[in-house]
Amino acid sequence: MTEQHPGDDRLLDLVLGELPVTEAHDLVHHLSTCHPCKREYDALATSVDHILPATPRIEPPPGFERGVLAAMLPPAGSTTSSTTPSGHPDGPEDAVHTEYAGHGGSASRPRRRTLAQLAAACTLGVTLGIGGTLAVDSPDEEAPASVYDASAGTPLATPDGELVGTAALSYLDEQQVLVVTVAGGYGGKTYECRARLDNGETVTLGRWHLPDEGATWVMPAPGASAARIELVTGTDTVWSAADL
Repeated sequence: MTEQHPGDDRLLDLVLGELPVTEAHDLVHHLSTCHPCKREYDALATSVDHILPATPRIEPPPGFERGVLAAMLPPAGSTTSSTTPSGHPDGPEDAVHTEYAGHGGSASRPRRRTLAQLAAACTLGVTLGIGGTLAVDSPDEEAPASVYDASAGTPLATPDGELVGTAALSYLDEQQVLVVTVAGGYGGKTYECRARLDNGETVTLGRWHLPDEGATWVMPAPGASAARIELVTGTDTVWSAADL
């Protein structure tokens, strides 16, 4: 029997955490043995990682939000979703925090989604005035599986070794930014993001409430080189950390 390989749409669903848990696990298993598909997945994940911090902060023309949602959601007759602002007032002004509730993990779509549409969706969230997270929620499915691409950054892990996300340095308008991603299923608490610098100092980069769908925070990188990123609870306990 000829081996079936996933298409770009299905790989992008995995990158965004839109696949049901069982389907995501099966696809991750396939990627562990199929190098061509893994390379394709890595390329998509890297592109998404670059698109998010590069999203421009501009006011959209009238009808822009409706057009973006029409491009990404299924045709009339399917269940539609909404875009919901979320965030925390303690987050830094320069951080970008976007929450998007999108369509659940269907393996096929009448219209192919592109990375340009994904960038438009990121822009939609930013223009709603929320400020660094892209969170995808599948209302008809359970919370997205904790699946992410480690090549997009340094693994973010709890003290007992559980991998919960990634941390990476990127650039926005020639300014270095820090991108911290936490997978779905760990929400409900507020975390402070701290950077331990090479010079021994510790700086606080922001403080946010983590939604259960997962989140990505984009914030200006500290002036000095950061050696370690930590997410700390309200009791000053390190919940997870990444060594850059």
